Amino acid sequence: MTASALTLQVTLREKGGKLENARKQGLMPGVFYGSGKQASLVFVDVIEFQKIYKAAGQSSVVTLKADKISAQVLIHEVTRNTITGLPAHVDFMIVDTTHTMHAEIPLEFVGEAPAIKSHKATLVKNIHEVEVEAMAADLPHSITVDTSTLVDLDSHITLADLKLPKGVTLKGKSDTIVASLSAEAEDEPSGQVVATEAAA
Repeated sequence: MTASALTLQVTLREKGGKLENARKQGLMPGVFYGSGKQASLVFVDVIEFQKIYKAAGQSSVVTLKADKISAQVLIHEVTRNTITGLPAHVDFMIVDTTHTMHAEIPLEFVGEAPAIKSHKATLVKNIHEVEVEAMAADLPHSITVDTSTLVDLDSHITLADLKLPKGVTLKGKSDTIVASLSAEAEDEPSGQVVATEAAA
């Protein structure tokens, strides 16, 4: 699903309205606000929301549409039902599409580091998200980290090594280590075994 296809239909709701009937119909309450505009209360189809949330996360712009209203938003906060785990309420934040903004983007580690097999090493993920600056429409869902470049124990990946989508700028020191390798410790005999062998 491309960024341009991230559109979610919502229905405006009145403050103080009963929610039970709406929940039985598979709807959940939500609100969108920001950019100096008055907050608007909405109902969102739970199943459709989960599809959009999976594709957008909290860093890709979603277009909310209700009747004649259209707003560019980020999914800001999701409250879940403590029993079912399903989304129970969502806050959408309206974004200013005319200026760049800062956002925390999760890292997605892909590939297989050759050193894990050849040197019996383990992958160390030093950070799991990065701060970027971009126009709201250019914010990616995630940034890929290709671990297949880690060929020996001295290999590491820094912020400077990350491949960024067009229009996205990383914030932070370029030499910050994103991922590295650690040698696996060899199994050592326990003290009890050593004592037995010494007595033999």
